[in-house]
Amino acid sequence: MKMIKTIFWRKRFMRALTRYLIVVILLPLCACVPSPVERLERIEKLLNNLEKEINITKTSPELADLHMYVNNYGREIERVSNLEYKDSNSYQQNSTVLAEINITLDDIRKNIPSVSAQELNDEMKGSFLRTTERFAEFVSFLKDRDTAIAKGEAMYRDSEAVMSKADAALKQGKKEDAVSFLKEGKEYFVSGNSEFIKADELSNKLLQTRSAVAEAHKQFSVLVREKLGIELPEMGELKFIDKDEKRLDRTVKALNSK
Repeated sequence: MKMIKTIFWRKRFMRALTRYLIVVILLPLCACVPSPVERLERIEKLLNNLEKEINITKTSPELADLHMYVNNYGREIERVSNLEYKDSNSYQQNSTVLAEINITLDDIRKNIPSVSAQELNDEMKGSFLRTTERFAEFVSFLKDRDTAIAKGEAMYRDSEAVMSKADAALKQGKKEDAVSFLKEGKEYFVSGNSEFIKADELSNKLLQTRSAVAEAHKQFSVLVREKLGIELPEMGELKFIDKDEKRLDRTVKALNSK
């Protein structure tokens, strides 16, 4: 009888363990890992693109240069579209990424006029320069906005830290120290307010220019597909701009009401 109970509980334990492994480990893995068909298609596409670019490099260095700049532009579109804002540290990190993107865009605009590929006619050259210029301006607004938010957050943290010192000094009877800390804390607070007001202004510029940048990219993508056979990535909706705009608006309204 004891043996039967042992076997029963062992089987029950194994069934429970199996369910746990399936639900907690196996299913999340299946959700994260692409199917073999998707992976195969992605690898084939990558191989085909690389083979095409290598052949172009051999037969036409000028056209290879054009392809390189177009692909570089597409990569930066993808990087901006994939930006994530998980916490307050993300703003400073993304500001650094956006500065790198602008360097690439400046390099494209500087070098495209000297590319002598036959495919780079006046229409494509003009479209490429206009599109990268609009995109670079948009990236600059976003970089400066993220920098301002990061500075504002830092100023608020410093203000809170100094105010804590003022409170501690006051409790210890050190009135002069408390007054000094209070003054310093106010300065940090005012500086933080200025940064958030600046960020709100830049956020409004982003909202005003986003649709124009997306439309310019869309038109240029069609031209690139027709003339060069290159598929540029789509520009994301960048919904994080709307989310932050609401937060910044609330902050600025609160400041103006005081």
